[in-house]
Amino acid sequence: MRPRLRALLSFVLFLVVAQLVSGGLEWVLVRKLQLVVPTGRPWEPSFFVLWEGAGVVGALVATSVLARVSGRGFAELGYRTGGAWRQLLAGGAMGFIVVTVLVFIATALGAYAAGQPMMSPAATTGYAFAWLLAMAGTSFAGEMTLHGAGLFALAEVMGFWPAAVTLSLLGAALGLGSGASGLNYAGAVNALGIGLLCCYAIQRTRAIWFACGLHALLDYTSLFVFGSPSRGNQGGEPILTRLFTGGFHGPMWLTGGSAGIESSWLMLPIVGVALAGYWYSFRGTNAVQLIDKVGVVSGKVT
Repeated sequence: MRPRLRALLSFVLFLVVAQLVSGGLEWVLVRKLQLVVPTGRPWEPSFFVLWEGAGVVGALVATSVLARVSGRGFAELGYRTGGAWRQLLAGGAMGFIVVTVLVFIATALGAYAAGQPMMSPAATTGYAFAWLLAMAGTSFAGEMTLHGAGLFALAEVMGFWPAAVTLSLLGAALGLGSGASGLNYAGAVNALGIGLLCCYAIQRTRAIWFACGLHALLDYTSLFVFGSPSRGNQGGEPILTRLFTGGFHGPMWLTGGSAGIESSWLMLPIVGVALAGYWYSFRGTNAVQLIDKVGVVSGKVT
């Protein structure tokens, strides 16, 4: 069998297995065990922990299948362990900064007010950890499916960047929306930009950890820290267990409206600056040197 055809079939197999396993687990959680909050209820961390946990399991099983049929280890499919924690923290820091800069601009333009603490100190601490775990689940499920082993398999078919653009476009299309909620063009464009930033980090480090940290803290900072609304939560409401009582009250191009701050048209240039900063920080370094800079226990890539 030709190498490209084999790689294409491996990519298709990865997607099919990931969707079958995660879909089966989600069906059990929702239909049989009824552990997941039904659609229409306010978002709670438990929903994401269970639902996105099913996605993580599906991606892991699919990666194991792909590793077996391709003869490659997990390290070659985006899971190099060297410096994983430091890459997660570096990506998380960038995600936090991107959203914070955007909210700072919104505040300066009179489109955001923090308000008062939403909950007691004990409840705030509990929900802070719970939402961090929930957004980590969302991040890992998404990155492991779209930018993990599947990306490396598809890259063998068409090259890394054509594969990265294809999968990032798919991720953007999934968040585009339809029907009564309307098409979320700004959110889709921002998702594409963030996806390409994640892919650039993956190309340089050969691992998904930076992308996972970035994705997780983008969502966590917008939803929990600053109380951004989301269309998935009762049609465009902020979560009830957020950090502060305040919120956004400005033009849609700036705040994203009911779609949330991640659908602001100002996010894309901020992401562009973040990408430029990442490139500038690590320009001229090879893969081993780059991984060593963002965190590795030794000079050897594992």
